[in-house]
Amino acid sequence: AGLAAALAAGRNGARVILMEETADWGGALLSESDSEIDGKAPARWAAETVAELEAMPDVTLAKRCTVTGYYDHNYLTALERVSDHLGAAPEHIPRQRLWKIRAKRVVLATGALERPLVFSDNDRPGVMLSSAVRTYINRYGVLPGRKVGIFTNNDDAYRTALAIEESHGKVAAIVDARSTVSGALANAARAKGITIYENHGIVSVQGKSKVSGVEVMQLDASGAGVTGTAKAVNCDLVAMSGGWNPTVHLFSQAKGKLAWNDEMAAFLPGTASQALASAGACNGTFALADALKEGLKLGAEAAREAGFKG
Repeated sequence: AGLAAALAAGRNGARVILMEETADWGGALLSESDSEIDGKAPARWAAETVAELEAMPDVTLAKRCTVTGYYDHNYLTALERVSDHLGAAPEHIPRQRLWKIRAKRVVLATGALERPLVFSDNDRPGVMLSSAVRTYINRYGVLPGRKVGIFTNNDDAYRTALAIEESHGKVAAIVDARSTVSGALANAARAKGITIYENHGIVSVQGKSKVSGVEVMQLDASGAGVTGTAKAVNCDLVAMSGGWNPTVHLFSQAKGKLAWNDEMAAFLPGTASQALASAGACNGTFALADALKEGLKLGAEAAREAGFKG
């Protein structure tokens, strides 16, 4: 969403500063392998978009740069780690740079944070967030476990299950807290022979210095307790996903008012008190196509409202 917003604003002739917290452009796109943008792999689309932005004379790109503060009158500060990653810094190049920015318009595209699930021994080494497992596989080429148990209450963890299977790992079982599970992702998991325990939860993790298995029980009618007999599932890794929280920290610091969303069980950006907009997952827009459309729309609007007519 951030790349799309910068691209639309730049194409409209705006002076743009695009800041990325990590060392690579693309955000969550770099952790996905099951999507395409304009017929291209997400990483390729991101690289081509960055190349177009770099060719624009009024666009400034800053990686390893964290926006640390959002103050009155669209005044922002950011810390850029210029050469921390280089070991010995070259002569005349600073370690870090503090940016002070006064913007006419701001588009926040800060993403979302995956929620953990709470169960006994969930701090055992080898219990990870589902999105982290997928990042290891798709971004770094590392399979964190050979036989993975997945605990979830949403569809996103099924993408992790499919990524594990496609990387020659095995999903021991998917434990889903929802009473019934359907849809394309669940059907794809079933087609691969993955066992799905609907209306179940993990109640304990076996192992001392690493995971050796989990115990699974059915949830009772209230969903707050368990019933029946525990089932043992052998696995060497647990991937958990409790859904996603939009990253609204900067929006809140800018004195924006949050709005609770029952369906997402999360706070979303509500009424802004400054000239800003939120795009993509930080606005509760999680589908890739919708996030890109929102980024393009808000980037173009920001450019026009800042006085650039394109």
